[in-house]
Amino acid sequence: MREVRSNSDKNTAGQEYRPRRLHKKILIGVLLSVCAAAGLVLLWLVGAFLPGWTEWQDRELTAVMRNRSASEMYARTGMSDGRVSGSNTSGSSESPGSGDTSAEKFRVCLQNRRMSVYRDAGSGAESLVYQTRPGLEVSDVCVGDLDGDGYDEIILLLWKRGSYGTSHPYWQKNDLYRFSQHLFIYTLREGKIAPWWFSSAIGVRAADISLTAHPDGKRQMISIRDSEGKESCWYWHGFGLAKLEAGGERKTTSETDSAEEKAEATAESAEEKVEPTADSDAETVHLLAVGDNLISDTIYNAAYDETSGSWDFSGLYEHIADRVRTYDLAAINEETILVNDPEERSSFPCFGTPDVIGRDIINAGFNIVTAATNHAWDKGSEGIDDTLRFWKQYPDITLLGIHGSAEEQNRIAYTEKNGIRFALFNYTYGLSNGTLPAGEGFRVDQLQDKERLITDLHEAEKTADMSIVFVHMGTEYRETPTEEQKSLAEELTAAGADLIIGTHPHCVEPMEQVTAANGNTSYVYYSLGNLVSTQMKPNTILGGAADVTIVKNNGATSVSEAKLLPTVCHMETTASLTDKPVVTVYFLADYTEELAERHYFRNFGQTVTLASLKKLWQEVSGQTYNDL
Repeated sequence: MREVRSNSDKNTAGQEYRPRRLHKKILIGVLLSVCAAAGLVLLWLVGAFLPGWTEWQDRELTAVMRNRSASEMYARTGMSDGRVSGSNTSGSSESPGSGDTSAEKFRVCLQNRRMSVYRDAGSGAESLVYQTRPGLEVSDVCVGDLDGDGYDEIILLLWKRGSYGTSHPYWQKNDLYRFSQHLFIYTLREGKIAPWWFSSAIGVRAADISLTAHPDGKRQMISIRDSEGKESCWYWHGFGLAKLEAGGERKTTSETDSAEEKAEATAESAEEKVEPTADSDAETVHLLAVGDNLISDTIYNAAYDETSGSWDFSGLYEHIADRVRTYDLAAINEETILVNDPEERSSFPCFGTPDVIGRDIINAGFNIVTAATNHAWDKGSEGIDDTLRFWKQYPDITLLGIHGSAEEQNRIAYTEKNGIRFALFNYTYGLSNGTLPAGEGFRVDQLQDKERLITDLHEAEKTADMSIVFVHMGTEYRETPTEEQKSLAEELTAAGADLIIGTHPHCVEPMEQVTAANGNTSYVYYSLGNLVSTQMKPNTILGGAADVTIVKNNGATSVSEAKLLPTVCHMETTASLTDKPVVTVYFLADYTEELAERHYFRNFGQTVTLASLKKLWQEVSGQTYNDL
């Protein structure tokens, strides 16, 4: 028999069917929404939604570039006024190259947001030698002579995600995905088109760029036209771009005393930052300070170049340099004294480091060098004089802690950056190689003369916005500060120190904020440990870097953020330990398990893993490690 269904049964079936169909429609709608959102995200990632005021150019230009070695690049970067002695300073990209066999001609082509560079191979042939990578959205390109050497550089205006490079500063939150504008400058180095200088986010709504003559008539400047049609000019200034103010170049030094001018001129950073945008009245300086640069025989072997018969220490810093250059001020503690005569090179216990290392320190982006350490007198007065002579070649670098005369010692070192004036001091607890002879007490700033430091801190309070003291003291290999360190920190804070940065223990000690009895406060990094060394204790390969943001707003200056970042000194060689060693530094955020597996310490049964390094960091710094 056929089953007879009642009306109520039919209604129930219909009610069951309709919800299923409704659920299906909802699911389809959700899937379509997800696909649409994914499409929008993809378009955003490829730069489809960049501002409409950007003027996307297609250009074809000719560049005449001279091939340079890495060592020439050091000297080139160190020029404070953009001129190279003996160079063709016509400011023209047409004349050089006709009689110079090292000059080459390139075709620079910008098309569809990508730059390609072709080498002229003669007889109408050419080869592609460089192309910007995907993710760099190039809107404009110029070719011209920025540094006055008579040869061209390639300048790009582009958009990319992130205000900085892959190693962006810690103060920048969630910055890897937001698009921002940048200026990239390329040169010809060792036969390749290579980066010369990359800016962080320029902070200007740049529609396009062009080149114009510098007032000195010997080089060119970058003219940026913003979205409202206003133009600003930027010139090469030693380590980066500086804005040409009305009436001439931006002044960076005091004009009251020629010696003081030199001290303040060292304030110019390895990468000039664009001034604060119109929506912010605050001046900001980002400072980095790293620990001991302790150079030993193993490092000499790693850095020795048999071809040139000299040392190339650039490998020590190659993995941190991009990040260091993002800071306005970057300080390094040069633990070992410099020597000019290679025969004077020596290691523990009486150090003497070839002065060529200074070029690599500069190239890595450091612009403050502290030299008052217990090894400052290892080579006597000759070592002090060699070190002073070397750094005097680079007036853009601030050298602290050692002096050539009592008059120099009695002059406080001031430096100004982004409208903030700093007073800088550097003292050591003592010397390992005896005491200073009578009449030469001015050679090294020592804490036995603490009253002079306190007096100078009070004096600096009158004119400086912030006082920073770099102090070399503590107990070696101890991971906590001594009572002497704590007592000194409170005493210096009471005298006016705003930031105290310690070295010497060769391992990291915690940081803290100190409040003195008179109410003054400071941030204290008791020890940054080693940046570079070949010491064989596990806690000596893990260093610290002080990352400090200083803000001046309505005349009041303060530390808005202070962090301690971990670094790793990586060493490796073959199992036989006979091949040329490798010594180099990484930020722990950039260190990998693969590198840890090759660390030299493993040859001696010591554990080196990312987990062990992070655990050690938490133990010595008192901070929980977070991946960036």
